[in-house]
Amino acid sequence: MVHMKMLQQYITQYLDTPVKKNNPSAKLQFLQALIVEFGISKQLPASIKSATKLLKASVHVNIKDYVAKRGKDQSELKQIMQSSKSALRKDIRRSNRKSSLKWVKEHGLNVLLIGISN
Repeated sequence: MVHMKMLQQYITQYLDTPVKKNNPSAKLQFLQALIVEFGISKQLPASIKSATKLLKASVHVNIKDYVAKRGKDQSELKQIMQSSKSALRKDIRRSNRKSSLKWVKEHGLNVLLIGISN
């Protein structure tokens, strides 16, 4: 699918470049691309706030797993998604596979972060 490949290339480009602090349209496009890549909604949110809310409510994935599996088909991403935030927390604690907070924020993936308390 050409459209999906273009979105995946956009995400790759976004992740490979420095943080875009003052570019809201790039951030919105990135969040919308994540929504399409994870296949969580056919209708794309029109604002950063609504896109962030949708991703935080629907995508519960270990960021290390996401980075390793992204660029493949949606079924691969669906396999690594947890059913809830608490299931993701348990998985992260059990496997001890935490992503570097600095790296996550630098690459704009903070929308996928959940709170983990030890």
